[in-house]
Amino acid sequence: MTSITTTSRSAEGQTGSLIVDEGGRLIVDGAGRQAGRTWVMFLIAGVIVVLDQIVKAIVVHSMRMGSSIDILGSIVRLTRTQNSGAAFGLFKDGRVAFIIVSAAASIAIIVLRREIARMRSWERMSFGLVLGGAIGNLIDRVRVGAVVDFLDIGVGSVRWPAFNVADSAITVGVSILAFYLIFRADSHPASAPEDNRER
Repeated sequence: MTSITTTSRSAEGQTGSLIVDEGGRLIVDGAGRQAGRTWVMFLIAGVIVVLDQIVKAIVVHSMRMGSSIDILGSIVRLTRTQNSGAAFGLFKDGRVAFIIVSAAASIAIIVLRREIARMRSWERMSFGLVLGGAIGNLIDRVRVGAVVDFLDIGVGSVRWPAFNVADSAITVGVSILAFYLIFRADSHPASAPEDNRER
C-alpha cells in the first residue's frame, strides 16, 4: 500500500502526521487525533453550561424564592432555592472554598486534556459532564455568591436536597467514571495515539 505523509505542527507545538492512503482516506496521527478525541468533551461541557444557565435564569425570573410548582404531583416539583455549599445542599456557607475547588477542577480537566484524549469515549464524555457542571455552578458562585437550585424530588415531607442541571451533570459524570474505575479496571486501556512516523 502506498501513502503520502506530511507533518503538521499544532498551535501547542506538538507534531502530528497527516497520512493519505491510496484509497484517498485521510489518517490523522499525533496532535490531530488528540484534538479530535477531546472536541466532544468540550462540546458536552459547553452544552451543559448553556442549558444550566438558561434554566436557572428562567427559574429566577419566573419564581419567587421558596415558591414551588408541582410537576408530578408532590413527587417532582420545581422549588426555587439558593445553596452556598456543595451539590445537593451539602457543606453550606463555604463560598470561597467551593469557588477555588470548582475552578481548580475545571482547570485540571482542561490541562489534562491530552491524557483524557487517550481514554475511552465514555470516559471523555464523562469528563465533559463534570467540566460543564463545575463551570455552571462556578458562574453562580462568582456572580451571585450562591448556586440556584430548583429540582425538588421526594414524597411528602421526605425530600431529596434540591439540585440543578449542573449538579446532575457532575453526578452522572462522576458515576460513569466510578463505574469504569471499579468494574472495567481489568479491561484493555484505550490505545494511545500512534507515534509520529512515515509510511
